[in-house]
Amino acid sequence: MTAQDPGYTNSPQRQVGMEQDEKNNIDKQRAIMCRGGWFSRRDFIKGAGAAAAGVPIAMATSGLTGGLMDFSELDLAADDASAGGPNGNGFKRALVLYDGTGEFAWIGNVHAKQLANLIGRFLPTGARANNTVIKTVAEYTAGEMNQSQYTATFYLGQTYDNQLPTALRNDILATRKPFVFFKYNLWQIAWTPDFSADNATFVERFGFRWEGLHPGAGSTFSRVSYKGAEFAKSLLDAELGVTRVINAGQATVKAWSVDANNNEVPYIIHGRPANAIGPNGGLWYVADSPFSYMSEEDRYMVFSDVLFDMVGVTHAQTRRGLVRLEDVSAISNPAQLRACADYLSGRNAPFSIATIPIYNDPLGTWNGGVAERIPISRAATVKSAINYMRGRGGEVIMHGTTHQYQDVPNPYTGVSADDFEFFRVTENPDLSLTFHGPVPEDSRQWARGLLNNGIRELRRAGWGTPTTFEAPHYGMSEVDYLAVGGMFDWTYHRVLYFQDQSFVAERHAPTPGTTRQAEEGRRRRRERRIGNRNAGAAGGAGRAGAGTPGRGGNGGGGNGGAERAQAQAEPDKFAGQFFPYVIQRDVYRNKLLPENLNNIEPTGWPDPVEGPYMPRLPEALVRDATRNRVLRDAWASFYFHPFFDLSYLRETIEGIQDAGYEFQRASSVRS
Repeated sequence: MTAQDPGYTNSPQRQVGMEQDEKNNIDKQRAIMCRGGWFSRRDFIKGAGAAAAGVPIAMATSGLTGGLMDFSELDLAADDASAGGPNGNGFKRALVLYDGTGEFAWIGNVHAKQLANLIGRFLPTGARANNTVIKTVAEYTAGEMNQSQYTATFYLGQTYDNQLPTALRNDILATRKPFVFFKYNLWQIAWTPDFSADNATFVERFGFRWEGLHPGAGSTFSRVSYKGAEFAKSLLDAELGVTRVINAGQATVKAWSVDANNNEVPYIIHGRPANAIGPNGGLWYVADSPFSYMSEEDRYMVFSDVLFDMVGVTHAQTRRGLVRLEDVSAISNPAQLRACADYLSGRNAPFSIATIPIYNDPLGTWNGGVAERIPISRAATVKSAINYMRGRGGEVIMHGTTHQYQDVPNPYTGVSADDFEFFRVTENPDLSLTFHGPVPEDSRQWARGLLNNGIRELRRAGWGTPTTFEAPHYGMSEVDYLAVGGMFDWTYHRVLYFQDQSFVAERHAPTPGTTRQAEEGRRRRRERRIGNRNAGAAGGAGRAGAGTPGRGGNGGGGNGGAERAQAQAEPDKFAGQFFPYVIQRDVYRNKLLPENLNNIEPTGWPDPVEGPYMPRLPEALVRDATRNRVLRDAWASFYFHPFFDLSYLRETIEGIQDAGYEFQRASSVRS
C-alpha cells in the first residue's frame, strides 16, 4: 500500500480524527471478546489467548501485585548478566512497559507477562526466575532504558492515546539501545505536538515515518510475510500501525503485512540511528500486538523469531521436534500403546508418555455405576506396556495426579482425562461452562500434597521421580503453577496468565467447543472408554468415529485462580499462551518445553454459538511445521492420543521429518 491508497490517510490531523471515530467500533469488538464468547476450548488448546480475553471465571489469585511478581527476595545469582544467555550472547535483562490506564489496560498487563515469558528464552539455562522488570509506562523515569542492566526496553501500546511521559518520549528519540514499540501512541513521538506534520528529528534519527493507523473495519490485511513464508493475522484484531521507509540506509523492514490485493505495509520495522549501539540499537516498531489472537500459524511466530534480533542474540538454524503420547492411564489399551512405541522407535523419534498416575471413576460412569480407582502401579498390563515403551525411546512424564476432581462431574463425567483437576467447572443447561475458579481447598500446600501423591505413585510403578509435568487440560491456578515450579525441573504444556486486580465475581458464558450436543459428546466418550478396554485392538477404532473429538485432550477452556491472598483476579482477565521454543523461566518460574502444533482431532464437533469446529488433521500440523522452517530456533512439537488410528501418527511424524526436523528426547533438551 502507498500513501495515496484509500485504505488510510497520511494527514496527521485528519488521521487522529478518523482514529477517534474508529475507536468506538474497536471498543465494541473488544467488549465482545472480553465477554469470552469467542474463547473456545479449541482456541485454548491453540493458545489463542487473543487480546487476553477468556472464559469468565470466579477466582482468587496469589499475592501478586502490580505488573509482575516481586523478585526482590529471590536469589538471582544464576541470572547474573555476565553469565549471558543460553548461546553466550551476553543478554542481561529487559524492561517491559505497558499502559496502566483505560478500560483495556489489563490487556497490556497480561501481554506484558506473555512478552516477559518469551524473553525468558534468552536467560541462562541455570536461571532460577524470569528477571524481566515490568511496570506501567507512567512509572518510567528519565534515563531508565539506558541503565546498564537492561539489554532492551519494550513498550506495549494497548490503550489508545494514553499519554506517554515526557521523559520516555525524549529517551526514545535519543536512544542508541534497542527500544521496541508496539501499536498505539507512536504518533506522540513521530509527529509534531499539534499532529500537523512529521517530527523531523524522528524521521532523521530512524529513517522511517509514521503514516497513521489502518482502520480495522473492512481490513483484509490477514497475512504477514516473513522470509518468504506467509503467516496469518486474525482480522478480529485488524488494526495496524502504518509506517513507511524514508531512508533505506537506516530503516529495514523485517516483516510485511499483506492484504487481499497483495498490498504491503511494514509489520515490523527497525530504524537504526547512526550512533546506535550494535546492529540492534535504535527503534523497532511492531504494527500491532502479536499476543492478540495468537495461533499456531500466526504472526506471533514471526515476532518470536525477530525477538532474537531485537535483543541481539544469535542462533544457528535448528529444527527440532517433540511428540507426546497423551492421557495414558491404567485403562489405556496396551496394544495401542505398544503399537505407537514400535512405530516411533522405528522412525527414530523419541517420545514422552503423559501418564495419569491414578485412574479414578468415582461415580462409576464407565463401570456400570460402580466406582473404580486404579493406581498405575497396579495396572499390570498397562504398566508392562509402559515399560515396553520406555525401552523404545519413551519417557514418562506426569500428567496431573488423577486428571479429575473428587467425586463430582467437573464438568462432565468425574472420570480421569475427561475432567479438570485443579479448579471447579460445571456444565450449564445451555451446554456452556461456568468456571468457578480454584477448588475450595486450593492452596500451595494442597497443590503440593496432590502432586506428591502422583509422584509417589509413579515411583511405586518403578519409574523414579518424574522431572517433567503437564497440567490436566493445560489449566491451573497461579498458586498451583508456582507449586509445580518448585517440584519439577520442566513443564510441558500451554499456560494461563492472569491479570492481578481486586475483583471477584461468578458468571458464565458460552464456551465454543464445549457447547456441542451433550448426548453426542457422552456417546463419544463412552465409545472411547469401551475401545480402550479392548486390549486386543492394536490400531484403534479406525479413522471414522475414533476417540473423543469433542473433548480434544488438552482442550480445557479458560480457567484460573490461585491462593486467596492479597490480590484477586477479574474473571475475564487472563490469556493462554503457547511457546514457539524453550523458555528458561516464565513469570511462574517454570521451565517450559514447547508444544506449538496442537494435536490431531480427526472429527469436528457442532457448536450452536460459534458454528462447527473443523477437524485438525496431520496435514495441518505438517503445514505449520513446514512454514516454521524459516524460524531460526524452529520446533515442531505436538501430542497424540494413542486411541486414535495409528495412521494419523504416521502421517504427522513422517511429514515433520520430511520437513527437516529431528525429534528429541525431552530430557535431553536444554535450550
